[in-house]
Amino acid sequence: MAESAENPTKIEDAASDEFESLDSLVPETWPDDCVAALDAWKQGDLLPGSVLSWAAPPGLDPVTGIDSSGGDDTEAESGEWQHVAVEDLRCAWAIVTSQTCDIAAAGPGARHPLVQVSPVVCISNISDNRRGAIEGHEVSHLVALTKPPSYGFWVADLRISLPVSKQLLVVNAPHPGFSSERDALDFAEHVAARLRRPSLHDFISDTMVKSISQHIKTVYKNEPEWWEQVEQLRVLVTGSRLNPESVQLVVVQQEKLDAKQRKIWRDWATSFRKVLKKEGIVLEPLHFTTLDVMTARLYRSSVPLRVPELRRPYIW
Repeated sequence: MAESAENPTKIEDAASDEFESLDSLVPETWPDDCVAALDAWKQGDLLPGSVLSWAAPPGLDPVTGIDSSGGDDTEAESGEWQHVAVEDLRCAWAIVTSQTCDIAAAGPGARHPLVQVSPVVCISNISDNRRGAIEGHEVSHLVALTKPPSYGFWVADLRISLPVSKQLLVVNAPHPGFSSERDALDFAEHVAARLRRPSLHDFISDTMVKSISQHIKTVYKNEPEWWEQVEQLRVLVTGSRLNPESVQLVVVQQEKLDAKQRKIWRDWATSFRKVLKKEGIVLEPLHFTTLDVMTARLYRSSVPLRVPELRRPYIW
């Protein structure tokens, strides 16, 4: 702290140098052929893939099991980065995850020499249930392509994001990964949701969701309107989201539930309140609202819960 106070320009210069090194990769003037070629690309397009790569400490990485030291079985201890590429992990295709406006050579994209891509792989021997979950956007790291490059079930694997030069787009023609604009927009929302989804205490994101799911599966199965009229479930948390003091479930209705239907939700709350109490978390009385009257303040302050049994889209 004392050094930064005595010599503030030193830190400012260091930060400036860091950004200047990235700016040095940007063309002063984008060639006309680059501008035209990049305009043909959009988020969700495919380009030929290659060997997957990432950074790791030198030596044997106990997490991935990859040895980048040449086989001397030295366990990785250094904090330095070392480039790792595994020939066996080769993807035939990659999908562009960067925003379309960042791909172009004009506007915001003019300051972006690189775009982000993720591997695209064909999955075989997959169950119908697993495939349905992926197609329904229920698996956060996988997105099914609706216009695959060839026969088979192709998915984008978002667990890896690689920066590539835009020149790779210039020298390749885009292959759309999705058959409609709606599918492409769903992909964009999925990518965004994966990054922005909130962290919640396990008893909210897991135990609470499972409890609600079981309630939907088993209660008043012949009169499902009590949950079919629910557009979304959200939670209001006091304390922090990872260490909550209390939680309130917000039931967002398409149409206002009647007294009997609301009682079914309250019956669930009575039972689950005891579960949360053991964790030192208070379950507040339920809050019912509708799409027409829900306030922006409540929407902004609350967190959505993903409950597959509500049969609502993963994307919000």
